[in-house]
Amino acid sequence: MWLIGDSLSKKGHDVTIAAVKGSTPPNPNVKIIETVDIEAGQGYQENTALEFYGSKIKDFDLIHDHSHSKFASYYIKDNDLKVAYLPTVHNMSTIAYPIRKPSIVCLSQSHADYIERRHGYKCKYVHNGLRVSDFRPVIKWKLKSDRYFICGRPNSEKCLLEAIDICKKVDAPCDVVAGRLSVEPTDYCLKVAQSCTFGSPWAYRGQLSHEDKNKIMARSRATLITYGGRDSRNWYSEPFGLVAAESLLVGTPVIGYDCGAFKEIVRH
Repeated sequence: MWLIGDSLSKKGHDVTIAAVKGSTPPNPNVKIIETVDIEAGQGYQENTALEFYGSKIKDFDLIHDHSHSKFASYYIKDNDLKVAYLPTVHNMSTIAYPIRKPSIVCLSQSHADYIERRHGYKCKYVHNGLRVSDFRPVIKWKLKSDRYFICGRPNSEKCLLEAIDICKKVDAPCDVVAGRLSVEPTDYCLKVAQSCTFGSPWAYRGQLSHEDKNKIMARSRATLITYGGRDSRNWYSEPFGLVAAESLLVGTPVIGYDCGAFKEIVRH
């Protein structure tokens, strides 16, 4: 969102982003509507966030909705607002939009094909973008270790437990970085942490900063991604796969299943 807001602002657009309290965009010309306070323990519920920005929707020419539940589309319909609405879908499911014939943006060709086939919406796609300068300090790290890198949200869709199990079976050391611990299933988070016993070759690093994560990834022998594996609900098909793109950007090869958008990102 920061990259989109920054790019649009530099093109002369007036950009406002609804984000959790305390968010600071790198471009000072991008305005913020603060919503829920996660640090205060409010948690992130999209219907609650809408209460902070819903009444302001009428003030904008275009609403580019990146939320999962797309409550803004219902607000626009219920209040008969004359505002353009563009939803970007970030997962493999979508909703019955109250807006007639919505123009939907997906994250990959594979993603767009799936949403069109399953839900009947006409979709276009734009691959997720990364700012190369964010990775420049560690791009193509010369000295590689023998360790494998595992990274993702600790839930059954991302299959971190399967990736760790593969490393154990072939006696390959690994580093596990798991983010968004506060909003993911507690039982799965604990299983991921407990599968990496203290002092073993399989190290649980928890949630790291972007910089620290990149350093470990850049030194790794390869990044192991098992989305779509046996633990995945309904054989979850990754709509894009930022971890794969980030890994390739720092010169670390990717090992994963041939499913979802990976074949658009990983080339052999």
